[in-house]
Amino acid sequence: MVLSLALLAAGSLAEPVAGGRPEPFALTPEQARWLIDHPQIRLASDPQWPPFSFAGDRGRLVGLDVDLVRMVEQNLGRPFRRVAVPDWSEAYRMGKSREVDVLSGMSRSAEREQHFLFTSAYFTQSFGIITRLDAPFMATLGQLAGRRIAVVSDHAVTERIHRELPAAVLVNAATTSQALQLVSTGSADAVLTDLANASYVIKTNGLANLKIAGIADYHFELRFAVRRDWPELVGILDAVIAARDRAEEQALVDRWVHVDYADVARWGSVWRVLALAAGGVLLVVTAVFWHNGRLRRELAERRRVEIQLRAARDHLEELNREKTHLLNMAAHDLRNPLTGLMLSLEVLDVDDPRERRRLLDDTRHLTRHMVQLINDLLDAQTLEDGRRIFRPERLDFRELVRASIGENQRMAARKRITLHLDSPRACLVRVDPGALRQVVDNLLANAIKFSPAGAHVWVVARGLDGQLRLEVRDEGPGIAAGSMKQLFTKYARLNARPTGGESSVGLGLSIVRHLVEAMSGRIWCESALGRGATFFVELPVPEMLLPEVLPPGTGEREDTLSAAG
Repeated sequence: MVLSLALLAAGSLAEPVAGGRPEPFALTPEQARWLIDHPQIRLASDPQWPPFSFAGDRGRLVGLDVDLVRMVEQNLGRPFRRVAVPDWSEAYRMGKSREVDVLSGMSRSAEREQHFLFTSAYFTQSFGIITRLDAPFMATLGQLAGRRIAVVSDHAVTERIHRELPAAVLVNAATTSQALQLVSTGSADAVLTDLANASYVIKTNGLANLKIAGIADYHFELRFAVRRDWPELVGILDAVIAARDRAEEQALVDRWVHVDYADVARWGSVWRVLALAAGGVLLVVTAVFWHNGRLRRELAERRRVEIQLRAARDHLEELNREKTHLLNMAAHDLRNPLTGLMLSLEVLDVDDPRERRRLLDDTRHLTRHMVQLINDLLDAQTLEDGRRIFRPERLDFRELVRASIGENQRMAARKRITLHLDSPRACLVRVDPGALRQVVDNLLANAIKFSPAGAHVWVVARGLDGQLRLEVRDEGPGIAAGSMKQLFTKYARLNARPTGGESSVGLGLSIVRHLVEAMSGRIWCESALGRGATFFVELPVPEMLLPEVLPPGTGEREDTLSAAG
């Protein structure tokens, strides 16, 4: 486990800030003058944060962050004056009181921006949720709610835990090393820390009962925190950071993340490990391979769970969008007809019979419109759930289309639209009558809705070679090629709008597509802007009786049926 943590921290989870070639570095005259006026810049770092900054041989501060700061000093052409501090809390206090001018390796937060100005990031890394081996994997930070979390005062991650997990029980620790010890001994349940630091502490302290239970959904960016009255220094440091040598920076990262722990381990521990290894090398190798295999399986399971959670999140977001759309539709498309219906009912006691009939017709139309809206919603849900049952019956396709034209005649008459029917006198087929009628009604109503006043709509219904073919052509505004992919989707609202002020929920064509595909057919549209649209439906029909095989006298054709009001 310790080796796996080190390898994981050495990979893509702890990387220098990405970028291209270094920018040419040159100070402006104002910046050069500012540096001359400020010959001494005091800097402090966290002395207990391995492998970024910690006490090495003879108490000298060493680590990745120390080397990155030294690289900045070399590019700047002058060193900072380091101020020794016992811990991070003291460094943070001295930065706020301006006893030091700059803090290195600091993450930006709203609370900290009240006291400091921040440079751009010079290094970024991921955070892991560290728990004992027997703890479950955790895909999100929210799963820590109610658990005991070991935290270090004045750390940026501690501020975030206070803000996002108010129900968590916080166990205070002086350093990250102590926080990991608390988890290892069972005094706390988890630590949220950067993976490079966790790997270093776990390996050097032999905390083999810890694991990475999850990856936090944010990164920790190392920046310089500068006293607020020195904005000039922020600009100078940003210029140095932009001009840094990325190859040299990567070499520093490799040196400390892929650290040789023999240089920092206690010799007593080394000899004990060597003595145990001499007596059981084969056993250790076997255990390592088995353990690494288990870790790979755990990581693969975590990735699988993450993929499932991401898919579930995307599905929930889509459902939430549909719910919002449905509520908006109900508030708008149902309110208008209900308002008209109430007004009609209030004036039904008029004396003029013709006016009373007109009001009754309007009431009937509004009621039918609301029922259709509700039916569309129910039909869409039934089709998506797979609960629609199809019951084929023998019927005359031409008569079904004729009945649909008659039903839509009143809506066409309101806009002076002429409906034309081209179909054999009889075409007996075996198909679900409700589903086929719903397809014809939706396509015909759609053509009328989007056609201008005085236009024509043609309906062609034919049966040939075991195929039922329906064509509905209008003289509407047409459909752009870029909108064809959305045409048959649920709640689709294209640029074209109904020409008579009718409402359009965007479910009709989606329902038609589901019905046609459920009956093993296909539907498509051919259109161009300004030239109308033609919808085509083809359905396989296993049983068909065409006019040429009907009894004599029943096979005449009626080329055109006018249904204008």
